[in-house]
Amino acid sequence: MVFNSVLPVPATDFYAVHYQEKQALLRGYLLRSLSAQELTEACEMMLTAALRHNCRYWLLNGSANCRRPPFDVNSWLEEDYLPRVLAALGRPPCLAYILPLHWKEDMGDGALKNTSPMAMHRVELFKNEAPAISWLDQCRAW
Repeated sequence: MVFNSVLPVPATDFYAVHYQEKQALLRGYLLRSLSAQELTEACEMMLTAALRHNCRYWLLNGSANCRRPPFDVNSWLEEDYLPRVLAALGRPPCLAYILPLHWKEDMGDGALKNTSPMAMHRVELFKNEAPAISWLDQCRAW
């Protein structure tokens, strides 16, 4: 029997992932600004944890990142990573990103934002956790 609702997933010195069993929610946390290689490794950690827990609801807290994205993150996510996530999970993931303001500005208003139930992913960008959790709860109803 598990008494703690937050199950840890292996972490690095730059990223941590926790699974909240009761909410069926993966939480990913940046622990510092990332290089391009570390960013892709963090994404792969999330996918591994999602597969382990069969979880498509992710809260990704990138507020600790004070650097600009290390490469064209949008293209990599759209063209490589998110299609692999969809193929692996068999269902569109719902990704709530908490980003520092400069990231959100760098990414642009429509970047990655896709809330269509028929899309390969559902993504929303946030400044704070409470609205992100609320949005993920709404996604569960779709």
